[in-house]
Amino acid sequence: MLDDDFRVVSCADAFLRHLRFGRDCAEGTTSAYASSLVLFLSSCRMTGRDWREAGEVLGSFILWLRHNPNRDSAQVLIGPGAEPVRGERRINAILAAVRGLLSFAVTTGEASAAVLAQLYELGGTRDLPIELQGEGGRALPRAKARHRVHEPDTDVDRGRDEEAVALVRACRLARDRFIALLMARAGLRRSEVAGLRRQDLRLTVDSTALAALCRALTCT
Repeated sequence: MLDDDFRVVSCADAFLRHLRFGRDCAEGTTSAYASSLVLFLSSCRMTGRDWREAGEVLGSFILWLRHNPNRDSAQVLIGPGAEPVRGERRINAILAAVRGLLSFAVTTGEASAAVLAQLYELGGTRDLPIELQGEGGRALPRAKARHRVHEPDTDVDRGRDEEAVALVRACRLARDRFIALLMARAGLRRSEVAGLRRQDLRLTVDSTALAALCRALTCT
């Protein structure tokens, strides 16, 4: 990642390399994090803030994300009937990337440990879905992000079976037909399908035992 003077932003570059090679994230995921960090670093540059200390003003950054289509301008223009430039899900994804960068900076000594208190607050598990609260109904402590935009529940417009069949018939290669069927029946994202490796596939006649093992490992 380069700044306006084409110099490498060392901490951001190290964080992205850690995502790609240390955590084995897909190239698409790493690219999405990079584009989010460009917005964050651009906002810090235009407002004259050090990005290491910008965790305390993420509320202003959210406002900038909502109502500024130009990442090269610090001006925010809002008024009656103004449509947000970015939706709630996109803003939350950007905030997740920013928290990841700042947490990484604290770990590597690039930023002060006090930054974590700007990003997270101590919360409980009672506000989580029942299946995530743990056994016994005990209220366990957890780190909760301070800055997050509420995402409204929306119905997913799933493609009809006729559309999936038509897509499969239009494919010319067996590879493409497999990808179309995998996305239609397994519910994988495009980036997840693109990141699949041969060793990820388990071609068995009956996967009941494998599914039971996965559920058992998830619960432990």
